[in-house]
Amino acid sequence: MSWKPATAMLSFLTAIVLLTVGCADVPSTGPAVPDFKADFRFINAATDAGSLNITVDNGHGASAVTISGLEVGGASEHMTFNAGNRETTLSTGDVATLSMDSEKRGSILILNAINGTRRFVKLAERRRFDPARTEVTDSTGTTPITAFRLVNGMDDGTVVYAVLAGTDTVQTGNVTFSPTVDTYTDQAAPGSYTVTVYNADDDSELASATATFEANRFTAVVYGTAASASAIVLDDEK
Repeated sequence: MSWKPATAMLSFLTAIVLLTVGCADVPSTGPAVPDFKADFRFINAATDAGSLNITVDNGHGASAVTISGLEVGGASEHMTFNAGNRETTLSTGDVATLSMDSEKRGSILILNAINGTRRFVKLAERRRFDPARTEVTDSTGTTPITAFRLVNGMDDGTVVYAVLAGTDTVQTGNVTFSPTVDTYTDQAAPGSYTVTVYNADDDSELASATATFEANRFTAVVYGTAASASAIVLDDEK
């Protein structure tokens, strides 16, 4: 019996397969890199720095973002950055790499330097695509509320709490310094309020600020020392 026809057929099929593979449409590039963004603002609570100019390296070959003349006690608008670690330079000469989480909205709080090191606090607010309005739903229906938190930016380690007096009366728990703040701890009915911050050690008043709360998220920041403190209240949707 001769194997020549079978061998010839196998050689023919192999040639067809190689020809087919050689002509396949192989992509020359991979999938596009997702264009993730983050919405962040800067809050100046650095009394040792005064008015600040801030430059943020926006990465991915994009132009740097510059914020000019941000006064103490002031906040920039939320701006859209390329998500990731962003090198940030202050007009004081301080340089820090700040994390701006993908598809998140938040704030960067700039505080006084301690022992020569500038302090920053990252405040998480919400996902970029979440609604600004805050409300609670129970068996009686849906009620608009203000989501509130107190952030401790004190230089001397003072533990603080706040009392909100107005449409409601709300007392927060004690708050210590933290380099990251992820949640809103309290709720209040929308309306006009005086937010008074106290020293948790002796209940002495440190600072106060007034605000009109809407049905969204608000942050109060106390900064300075027990001998000289200041407070600001910020609408986190502005």
